[in-house]
Amino acid sequence: MRGDKIKTIIPMKDKKSFAKQLRKNQTSTEKRFWDAVRNYQYFGLKFRRQVVIEPYIVDFFCPSLKLIIEFDGEVHDSPEQKKYDQARDIFLRSKGYSVIRIQNDALFWDSRELFEEIDRMRNELE
Repeated sequence: MRGDKIKTIIPMKDKKSFAKQLRKNQTSTEKRFWDAVRNYQYFGLKFRRQVVIEPYIVDFFCPSLKLIIEFDGEVHDSPEQKKYDQARDIFLRSKGYSVIRIQNDALFWDSRELFEEIDRMRNELE
């Protein structure tokens, strides 16, 4: 599964190649979100996908908000993965990033909450 590959320590050069591969093989959830935010479509915000933020690769990144959005599938349900994700989020927050985690299926059933949180963060900057 994709999540298992991300936990492996990958040299920076290879991470960029791996991130490119992830962009080409995005999940249906990632595609749906990307279609909504790409090319500054969402309030003029720039989003990037599968971005290397050492030592990790994050699903989506909005530089102006320092916002990371992670979509979690079933692989994130195991206790080991939850512990890894929690440590990862703590590290990223310590570097000044905000992290939003959302279950894959939540975007399909109710994306309102995610976009409201992005709006709240955008409004704080204005």
